Amino acid sequence: MLNFDQLDILIAPLMELYERYQMSVIKDIARRLAKLKTTHMAAWQMQRLIEAGLIYEHALEELSKLTGKSERELRRVFQKAGVKSVKFDDVIYKAAGLKPTPLNLSPAMTQVLAAGLRKTGGVIRNLTMSTASSAQNAFIDAADLAYMQVSSGAFDYNTAIRNAVIEVANNGLSAIGYASGRRDQLDVAVRRTVLTGVSQTAGELTEARMDEMGTDLVQTSAHIGARNKGDVPENHELWQGRVFSRKGNPDYPNFYEVTGYGTVVGLYGVNCRHSHHAFYPGISEKLYNEAILQEYAGKIVTYNGQEMSWYEATQKQREIERKIREWKRREEALKAAGLDASEETAKVREWQAKMRDFTKQTGLYRQYERERISYTQDFAQEKNEFNKSVRELTDPKEVLPITNIQREAINAWSPKTTKTVLTGERRLHYLRNHPEIEEYEKDLWDLIHFPDEVYKDKRDKNLAIFYKLIDKDYVLRAVVWISNQEGLSNSIHSLRLASISEMLKGFKRGLRIWKK
Repeated sequence: MLNFDQLDILIAPLMELYERYQMSVIKDIARRLAKLKTTHMAAWQMQRLIEAGLIYEHALEELSKLTGKSERELRRVFQKAGVKSVKFDDVIYKAAGLKPTPLNLSPAMTQVLAAGLRKTGGVIRNLTMSTASSAQNAFIDAADLAYMQVSSGAFDYNTAIRNAVIEVANNGLSAIGYASGRRDQLDVAVRRTVLTGVSQTAGELTEARMDEMGTDLVQTSAHIGARNKGDVPENHELWQGRVFSRKGNPDYPNFYEVTGYGTVVGLYGVNCRHSHHAFYPGISEKLYNEAILQEYAGKIVTYNGQEMSWYEATQKQREIERKIREWKRREEALKAAGLDASEETAKVREWQAKMRDFTKQTGLYRQYERERISYTQDFAQEKNEFNKSVRELTDPKEVLPITNIQREAINAWSPKTTKTVLTGERRLHYLRNHPEIEEYEKDLWDLIHFPDEVYKDKRDKNLAIFYKLIDKDYVLRAVVWISNQEGLSNSIHSLRLASISEMLKGFKRGLRIWKK
């Protein structure tokens, strides 16, 4: 079983590759638009066609660099997803006295994994290959727009070129689904394809294992903000977290009918974040009682005085994220064209401020990975925003999300969540006890995202100790409460400097469980 947090973490490196590709092509278009000269119509058309051909060649060249890396990364995602999914389920089977075959020794399951990888890889290749033509067409359309605006006298040359660059940045690279003919921005299309492909393959692995083990009863996962429109199976809120029968046991609802397993709108359908796992009465733990499910379903938040469901709030958050990405693309494209981007920079900050206010009012977690247009270049900005928010964290009741903790570093503790928070109460606590640490708070973001080593606490199994080297003598040390409950977050407990010798003592005691 995979939860929806794990899927986001798994695909992040793959999405980074496609984001870099998209911005590389958009910047190339912007630079070439800036070189165009509005001379005689025939000369304009000739220059436009030459540049369009060079854009197509650049896109193909960038695609050739991308292909090998993306295919390796996609394979890694599927393998990790398969292992995580089966590992969770196999604990249940072993508790039931069964002996599941390891994933790599099960022909049926390895075939499922390979088929899912082939199918998803094929869809992504089709999507990305269509972007070379769409890039060329985007340039031609933008160039024609600029020429028309200048020749008609509606705008001066610089304004027309600026408008053309903004048009390209707003639209992004179009990817066309060959089966459906649907046109989406590349980042949206790839993200949806990978999430759906990985999720569906994990579900098919679960089904294959259940067939091997002769399993009948299953339980679906549950989360706050599940789709709650319409009736079953479209309304995921109605069937999440419940136990079903695969084989017609009259004491339980029919799994396939109620959840719509395998359909577009049902379990493992497009954008579905649910999963399922084997359930054995008297052995399996029922993860969600009625009180929890009612709490999930009845979760209401308030934004600017207006009440909305958690699901509606997540849709509002997606809207703000799209605006942040849109202004970032415009900012980077204009810079690539050598044009002033100060207005766009201000707009990025304005929408980021709206996001901070939105998450503060609603209690939703800020998902920085969904705001990025280039993961590498955005890390510094994300860190700076977090550091600013830390300095403003003076109310003991306030909670500051730290986005996603290092997943691999907490696998030993929690399959539930990588989301982490710092409360105002805990910050005031560590500043009172270690006032010198205020100077090092700027490194907290790096410590949580990129620790050097992680240790377990010898007395409390729910605590993890993160270390990051500061200089040759000292490390930054954070103690984190690790949550193993759905819907709850990990939380920073304390922060201080520690000597390297202190960390080495933990190593000698065998407490280290992860190293970079």
